[in-house]
Amino acid sequence: MVMESNIIIGVIALFLTIFGAIWSLAWWLSGQFTKIRNLIYEQIKGLESHFLNKLEYHEKHDDQRFAAISNDLWEIKMANAAMRGLFTEDKMIKNKKEI
Repeated sequence: MVMESNIIIGVIALFLTIFGAIWSLAWWLSGQFTKIRNLIYEQIKGLESHFLNKLEYHEKHDDQRFAAISNDLWEIKMANAAMRGLFTEDKMIKNKKEI
């Protein structure tokens, strides 16, 4: 009877030891995953803000470049019109007198 109780106590102690070891490793591993997940989220937020800053910078400069191109195109159109005499004041005055 004593021998059987010692075996049962030994098996229970072994089971509790294994269970405790597995539980503590699982708890430690869960903490590691949490740290890694938080690190990944921080890095993603940092990249997001970096990309948004870059996009905003490029959009602002693209707007300036497109405005400059638009102004340049308008100046070319005006120069062409002036060379061809399409919109000069003299012709506008003559057209008004004819009407």
